[in-house]
Amino acid sequence: MTAVEHWAEQLEAWAIPQHVLDGAPASPYAHDTATFAVDDTLDRTVLSAEVARVVLPTTGGSVLDVGCGGGRAAMSLVPPAERVIGVDQDAAMLASFTEAAAAAGVR
Repeated sequence: MTAVEHWAEQLEAWAIPQHVLDGAPASPYAHDTATFAVDDTLDRTVLSAEVARVVLPTTGGSVLDVGCGGGRAAMSLVPPAERVIGVDQDAAMLASFTEAAAAAGVR
């Protein structure tokens, strides 16, 4: 078995059974954009943000946020980050991320 085949098998084992998905009132794979939007509850002192700031330059710097949602994680690093790049499969999440970046004054 190759590493790729092993990983695919492991991912399949974690899947939500189809009968559970069929009975769910909503998809567990979709999230409300508002949950991940940047608002006045953004906490810049969470441990992950403090650790990330250790490796960012004191001014400038870029952040790549994969699965960015509305940008809560990336925006907690502004400043010192001056450029944020968000990747997400949900267009509404990306729109929220873009708005948050504009409001924070970052590229």
